[in-house]
Amino acid sequence: MTAAAVTARLLHHLVAGSHAEGITELAVEAAIGHEDNDGQILLIASPGPDFTDETWIPPSGLVLPGQTLTDALHPAVAMIGLSIDEVTGYLGHHDHAGSQITRVFRFAVTVTDPEAICRHAGTGHRWVCPDELSGPATDAPSLPSSAVTTAAAGKPPLAGQLRAWARGIYPDEAAAELKTIIDEVAADVIVTYDANGFYGHPDHIQAHRVARRAHQLTGQRAKFYATAMPRSVLAEAVRLPEDSWFTKNPDLSASMPDEQVTTAIDAAGYLDAKLAAMRAHATQITVDGEFFALSNDLGQRALGIEYFTLLAGPRGPGDPYERDLFARAPVQTR
Repeated sequence: MTAAAVTARLLHHLVAGSHAEGITELAVEAAIGHEDNDGQILLIASPGPDFTDETWIPPSGLVLPGQTLTDALHPAVAMIGLSIDEVTGYLGHHDHAGSQITRVFRFAVTVTDPEAICRHAGTGHRWVCPDELSGPATDAPSLPSSAVTTAAAGKPPLAGQLRAWARGIYPDEAAAELKTIIDEVAADVIVTYDANGFYGHPDHIQAHRVARRAHQLTGQRAKFYATAMPRSVLAEAVRLPEDSWFTKNPDLSASMPDEQVTTAIDAAGYLDAKLAAMRAHATQITVDGEFFALSNDLGQRALGIEYFTLLAGPRGPGDPYERDLFARAPVQTR
């Protein structure tokens, strides 16, 4: 694969060109190299949408508002416990068809510790020669051109139909069921993940899509929020005590610019209960005092303030933050 130099002009051209074609849903893939592995590329296992086989794909994630293409690479790679050292080149793009077209840009990157993938619990991975991957195509109609599907036996006879159903119909059907619940309880507020699932988790991304569609189906009567982490707050939270056995995490890509966060809720009175709940979730989280880490051992302090971004609905009073999810700005009368 021949890589083009990554420049600000190139990144602007890629985004502007996509928007000019009417494609606004953008994503990125990271082609992670390993110089000690004969130049092989890292693929991770992604369950097939019908849960009958696996697809091997490069780490990937959506591009969120306010992010550059290279910004979006960092949470995509952090999701599997790795940190980007350098974005070394642009490799092309392909279009992924669904309810709307997603344009996926592939970049070559190096990471600080490639072997860390072996310590990331639950992430199936393999290293393959670049020759085993098709180059990104500009007109790919469906799955990423780099995908390598494996199955012990032949492909299940209904696999194709089930995949199409899972990618297209399922979000609408799930949203219709969620709409029924929203209407039943007369919800004033809906809280979900952001479009990237906070750090790129595919289940979180799907939860966002279903919740957003359900919100649209209800006429967008409720205030609609995504969980958020201000960048300055995360920078402070990942500062560990000198004697901490957690790994220090310099990667702030799961956060967002402070000015994009709209709401801060004081939950300090519930911090002890929050930590107790995290300790009870021992298969996923390790807690040490007021600090915790997921399976990647990257430590950070548990917070007594919960942050959100208002995606739809009237903003309540407060500067710089709303202080109540349910608050609405008072109606001015003449």
